[in-house]
Amino acid sequence: MNPTVTSSLRQRRRRSARTVGRKRISTFRFGLVPISPVIVSALLLLLVSTLGANGRRAPFSTRISTIKLDFYKAQRESVSLTFRGGATVAAPEDEEQVEDDKEETGADIRQHPDYAKLQSYRMRQQVLLQLRAIHLSEALAKRGVPLPCLQDVSTPEGKAKPKNVDWECIQITKENALECMYTYEDQVGTKLIAPVDPKNVTDVPKNSEWITIVALNRQRRKDISKVDAMWHNKYAILDSWFKVDSEYSLLQHVGWKGILLNTLLNETILSLVVGLSLYLLLVLFLPVWEALLSRFLVSGMLWSRWHSWGRFVHLGLPFKLMVGQWILENANKGFQSIKGKIKEQLVEMECKILVESVPLTLGVPTPARVEEGDAAILQEEEEIMEHLIQKESLESDDDEGDDSSEEDLDED
Repeated sequence: MNPTVTSSLRQRRRRSARTVGRKRISTFRFGLVPISPVIVSALLLLLVSTLGANGRRAPFSTRISTIKLDFYKAQRESVSLTFRGGATVAAPEDEEQVEDDKEETGADIRQHPDYAKLQSYRMRQQVLLQLRAIHLSEALAKRGVPLPCLQDVSTPEGKAKPKNVDWECIQITKENALECMYTYEDQVGTKLIAPVDPKNVTDVPKNSEWITIVALNRQRRKDISKVDAMWHNKYAILDSWFKVDSEYSLLQHVGWKGILLNTLLNETILSLVVGLSLYLLLVLFLPVWEALLSRFLVSGMLWSRWHSWGRFVHLGLPFKLMVGQWILENANKGFQSIKGKIKEQLVEMECKILVESVPLTLGVPTPARVEEGDAAILQEEEEIMEHLIQKESLESDDDEGDDSSEEDLDED
């Protein structure tokens, strides 16, 4: 037999014997299944965690709950929910299970030393999240996206719809001594008006709710938005008292003159009427204006100052547009001034008509007791009336006698 082949066979046998010996040793040391160091460490950690404080083994259910709680705490620390802006807050996957485990083990998170800080931190993050959601919904709602916004859920106080009210009118006398809440006028003979609930007509308005008719109408024509605000927006004064179709309207007593003034004092109509009137005056006196303008253009007063205004004639178009704008602004100011003066006169006329036409509902003077002088005057008037009646009866009798005598003469 070849010696080379024999030596190679011997080497193979030695290698196989060494491998079998190693397997026997590993089987003898670790058993039939090889165990890794990680598994051994986990088993040792489990054994240590299940021991009690005094070295005794805790109950099986308590050990399992403690292991679960430690697991969820570790998971809570490892998993985080990121907010916009960089802030994070812990977010467990199963909060109900954690709460059940807390109840079983008797652990209370409120006993944690940093519980107050964590609670305030979470509250701030929740508020910031809600504010960002509100801001986003408002921005989307402005762009037409059908999302609820603050206007849909807000119910501010004092924004209830004002109710229609009736009115009471009284005249200032020496006995009642009422004052206007706006002008504090106390002149005897001035008419005051105040709102009253139509359901409780017997209720007398408070002293702080009376206002003169003149002051009310002037305020209505000056700033219409402040009329209802004088009664804290509780009553719809404008809709109740100054609309033709309202059952409590004051305009039902003013006649056709008051209705005409009320229509004319409308801002648009007044501007149109004043502008049309000025245009008619301009057209009517157009020859006069042309003569004055032509005389001014050839006057020595104008051309003697050519050196001061001549350089502006040949300037560019932007400057001429600026001059035209300045002329239009001054013309508008003059027009508004003329319209304001006309409006003041019309408002005074309307106030006078309202004071004369609005009837008194409280404190109406009644002839309960007639004085001696009035009785004498009434007696004289009665005597005069009786004398006139007797005179008329005598004249009628004379006329009948004349008619009868004429008939007798005709018969003869």
